[in-house]
Amino acid sequence: MIFKKLSHKDGSEYYLAALKEPILSNGRKITYIIIGARFLGQHIGPKMNNLPINIAYVVDSSLLDQQDMDFNKGEFVAIGFATDTSTGQLQYSE
Repeated sequence: MIFKKLSHKDGSEYYLAALKEPILSNGRKITYIIIGARFLGQHIGPKMNNLPINIAYVVDSSLLDQQDMDFNKGEFVAIGFATDTSTGQLQYSE
């Protein structure tokens, strides 16, 4: 579930998401990820369909309390595709 939007000085938008189930990676328990549109000018939001996204693990939980993206607190792990399956607007808490 996406729960927080993070800004970056270059204008990009990133989102923190809580995993439904934690995963284990290199001996670390990962409970949150960061997602962001893969290409400049694209945005995560309602009605997106197969939008290329970057996916990173949150490796420093202090990022959860911040308003701005700090790349030192995430670890890039994959490129994926996101599709909006909701019937409403993107919802997250700030």
